Amino acid sequence: AETAVPERADPDPGNAVVSEVYVERIPGLPEDFIDGMDISSVIAEEKSGVQYLDRSGNPVDLFEFLAEQGIDTIRVRVWNDPYDDEGHGYGGGNCNAEVAAEIGRRAAAAGMNLLVDFHYSDFWADPNKQMEPKAWAKKSADDKAELAYEYTKKSLTDIIAAGSQVSIVQIGNEINNGLSGRTSKFDVIKILRRASDAVREVSSDTADDIKIAVHFTGVDNKNQIAEKAQWLTDEQLDYDIFGVSYYPFWHGSLSGLTEVLKAAKETTGKDVMILETSFPRTTEDGDFTPNSAGDEHELGNYFVSVQGQAQAIRDVYKASFDGGAIGVCYWEGAWIPVPGDQNEKKRLWEEYGSGWASSYAGSYDPGDAGRYYGGSSWDNQAFFTADGHALDSIHVFRGVHYGTFSEADPMSGYCKDPNAPVVSEVDSLLENSGFEDEDMSMWEVSFEGSDNPTDRQTKEADAMHGENAFHFWSSKAVEFTMKQTISVAEDGTYRATAAIQGGDTGDDAEIYMFAAVNDNEQRSDPIKLSGWVNWKEPVIEFDASAGDSVTVGFYVKCKPGGWGTIDDVSLLSDG
Repeated sequence: AETAVPERADPDPGNAVVSEVYVERIPGLPEDFIDGMDISSVIAEEKSGVQYLDRSGNPVDLFEFLAEQGIDTIRVRVWNDPYDDEGHGYGGGNCNAEVAAEIGRRAAAAGMNLLVDFHYSDFWADPNKQMEPKAWAKKSADDKAELAYEYTKKSLTDIIAAGSQVSIVQIGNEINNGLSGRTSKFDVIKILRRASDAVREVSSDTADDIKIAVHFTGVDNKNQIAEKAQWLTDEQLDYDIFGVSYYPFWHGSLSGLTEVLKAAKETTGKDVMILETSFPRTTEDGDFTPNSAGDEHELGNYFVSVQGQAQAIRDVYKASFDGGAIGVCYWEGAWIPVPGDQNEKKRLWEEYGSGWASSYAGSYDPGDAGRYYGGSSWDNQAFFTADGHALDSIHVFRGVHYGTFSEADPMSGYCKDPNAPVVSEVDSLLENSGFEDEDMSMWEVSFEGSDNPTDRQTKEADAMHGENAFHFWSSKAVEFTMKQTISVAEDGTYRATAAIQGGDTGDDAEIYMFAAVNDNEQRSDPIKLSGWVNWKEPVIEFDASAGDSVTVGFYVKCKPGGWGTIDDVSLLSDG
């Protein structure tokens, strides 16, 4: 039976991107929807010897390369004074106003705007940590408000004077629980007001149309975000964008994100925007500093893979657009490991600030940076390999506007007709061919080892048709056979077909479909899995007589971490 599903959007024939990942175009997404990326660490990375390369291995200028991929806005964090008394940088890119000015200049030269993210701290600011700048220590809220005004106005003026095209200024970073050492909402609003005043004055002086953003996180706590939106409305703060962070592995469902954005937009009457998001493309760590996310093979509904990264961000775009957002900004998409062995990496982190924190940051933040300083915990979420080669997942930024297609099959999309109806159960002499029924007793599964690497998975994105498929994955070596045996009723030629997709199985993987008549087995050609929804569809034809025992199934043997789904295992008679 056929079940209705939303029609998939075909790629834009004039602008679609040739890619090895599939990104479905989002119909109606405006051309001026902001496609942003934070690359605050880039100057420190380059000083440390990092090179960015295209898919062919040719060196590229990161700014020019990102512009070519559809990025129109570069985001940069700004700390007041991320240096100790002897001039040693705290790390994290040592991102002061001078660094921001250089990043802004290079962004403008590549045709991109700049989103300036003032933390009003000397180092990282987030919901758990809003430390005051050293120079503002023990100042009253009123004094800090004036200092924020002066600092914002001077820094922003200098950044623009360097040649930056500033389009948005954040006054604070993830300020759910405070700002610049102050936790009282009465104190925080004083600082926000004067920071806003400074941005408005610079915007007027330069005749630049600079929008002001206020930034929160934790959208999985809908009540807290609603309270913040109402608070800003009640206080009548002068700003333009209610911004949030949304990380798929931390902040709940996409439907929840859409709901939060719609509510904030309605409450505030302001634009809404995703100021930070990301997703890992691998579980591997490239620089001896543990990753912040991605230790699991799957995070939420997505495989940790290059395709999974693209799909997750595409879906964030869709949920954000559905919620009324004006843009999405990816966080630190180029923060990859610096070159060298472990000792050399440590030296570079210390000298150039290319790790998340140097040992020198301990004088300012002894409880966190002073204990856990090191490299990038985000390298597995970049759009580049550990040695700097660009990945196809970078195509998501043009893909959301225009779609992608494969050179091998320009109409492929999911490697099948993107507008074909979804069939919940295929025609077949076999029972439960599409694995839509919970009863799996007709399928015999045998496996090596103590843990069964297989299960029946409900996830439409990983099924050829319907919502369910036969799924495999294990952190250990995978080896199993799945099969079903029936007795055929008539003489004739029979045709066994199936669909299988997956990846990370290794060069030595052994994967094939088989069909056996009594004890006479035939096998398909070896199957090499090449990525998410790159479906392989083996076919085996054979003759059988009435009463013969016919078995159809799959054999899979692959390395730890190999994964995939099998769907639509069908047996039909040509008669």
